[in-house]
Amino acid sequence: MVEKITNTKIIQNMKLKSIKEGFSKLLKEVLTNDHPGLSGKDYAKSWQSDYVIEEGPEILGVQYYYHKDIMATPCQRYLYLSNYLQEYDMKFDKEYLLQEIEAREKAEQQIEDLFTVKSGGINLKKLLDKIGELKKLTMQAKERLELIIEPDVIYKIASVVLFDRKENPGFYDAKYGIEKVQSWRDGKVTHFFLTMPLQKLLNLRTLSEEDLKTYLQVAKAVKKEHLESIFTTLSNNQTTGDLLRT
Repeated sequence: MVEKITNTKIIQNMKLKSIKEGFSKLLKEVLTNDHPGLSGKDYAKSWQSDYVIEEGPEILGVQYYYHKDIMATPCQRYLYLSNYLQEYDMKFDKEYLLQEIEAREKAEQQIEDLFTVKSGGINLKKLLDKIGELKKLTMQAKERLELIIEPDVIYKIASVVLFDRKENPGFYDAKYGIEKVQSWRDGKVTHFFLTMPLQKLLNLRTLSEEDLKTYLQVAKAVKKEHLESIFTTLSNNQTTGDLLRT
């Protein structure tokens, strides 16, 4: 009886070990896109049973695809999409917002320092200048909220929503996403903003090609102006031009 119980435990342990090894191998294959038979175009085919995949736009000679029901995008990819959609609603990407907060904190600290009365008293001109900088940052934040689109964030959203044949539709590789955005920027392509599914997702259906071109130019000019104000507040010995290049 004891021998039978021991044998049963050994068999169970072997089964558990086999299951764990098999799962680990499968997970590794999926995460590294090495799953046999699921490379390239076959990836899209393999997901059609659970996620309907549509053919999207062709950008710079690369064919892209997207999940027909974007809100049902696989979890890991959707987490990135959700974060970028929040940035799109706020018209602030995280990097810009952090720089603006840093500029505000510096201006506030400088105002506080001016109220530390020394032998020469308070420099009212400097005080008014710093208060003016804070007011300008607030005004610019309001201006950005009134922008119809934020191109930088749209690129990030597109990198999640649109995937090519090299990608696993269920997972988003942030590093590869950056590479895609960079290639689109280098190619100066924006026409795909008005194609499915971005047009529907971002409610851009009322925009024409000409409207899009105008809005992109305005958004670029506004962001440049706002960044110059932020960098001026943050800069010490560096010039605004140096900071913009950085």
